Amino acid sequence: MAETNENNNSASSVFSTGDNPPATSITAPANGATVSGTVNVNATASDDVAVTSLEIDIDGSSQTAKANSSSLAYSWNTTQTFNGQHTIVSKAGDGAGHTTTSAPVTVTVSNIVTAHGLYVITPCRLIDTRNPVGPFGGPSLPSGLTRNVQAGGQCGVAADATAVAVNIAVVAPAAGGYVTVYPGPINTQRPLASTINYSTGRTLANNAVVRIGPDGTINIFNAGADLNFVVDVTGYFK
Repeated sequence: MAETNENNNSASSVFSTGDNPPATSITAPANGATVSGTVNVNATASDDVAVTSLEIDIDGSSQTAKANSSSLAYSWNTTQTFNGQHTIVSKAGDGAGHTTTSAPVTVTVSNIVTAHGLYVITPCRLIDTRNPVGPFGGPSLPSGLTRNVQAGGQCGVAADATAVAVNIAVVAPAAGGYVTVYPGPINTQRPLASTINYSTGRTLANNAVVRIGPDGTINIFNAGADLNFVVDVTGYFK
């Protein structure tokens, strides 16, 4: 009997490693969130050896997948689907053949569409030239020059949008002048009408609907003084 117990104890100390299933979760958006426009969907995964596959599914359909990665991101254009509840999960696999599906994240899509096809979105700052130099920041715009800015696919605007509803503000210019906002690309002929007229030292704003060019951009032309300006998007048409 003593010999049998010794064998049993020896067997119980033997174990295998590297065969546990992976863990995965959706980290954004939050469960229960109400979303509109373009939404960033993020997933993460981990495994005791290595994650070999990671996938994001929405309503049971795979949207994007990546091999040998512990993180994955997907830009979801919610205007291409119906308003209401949708379920998002991630799926992760490992080299041992295990597959894990995350806890579901349920969100409510709420894109407001008017009778004229306007999709109302949470106001978003498209460009602010007071910020550091970059595609959506500085520098300020000298008189007689045009700034070309990507609008389609930015700030929750659909990539195939045809126009945007914007609020443009000019910030305390040193002299009077005007700004014209019009469709891209950069070489598009500028219309004669102004979008906002400004005067010395005054910060002013105006609302406008601007067509988006075939390349997804809009142009901002300045005539007057070296100018800092801000453009906020409030909706888009398609």
